[in-house]
Amino acid sequence: TAKHEKENKAVALSEELRLFLESNGLGDYFVQFVEDGATCKDDLVLFTSDDLLGYGMKKLRARKAMKLFAL
Repeated sequence: TAKHEKENKAVALSEELRLFLESNGLGDYFVQFVEDGATCKDDLVLFTSDDLLGYGMKKLRARKAMKLFAL
């Protein structure tokens, strides 16, 4: 069904997001990104440094993450 296809696509995008974060040393933050609405890797550019600092990231790590997300 169409609902099933949509759910499968969402799971695949979420898995892509998890793998991207893990491969860049940010896997510990996956749940926080998803809880704040991220559904795919492309959503990461919408987060601010304040968001990342709120996750407990140090300033430099947050800045590096922001640079990575902009690529």
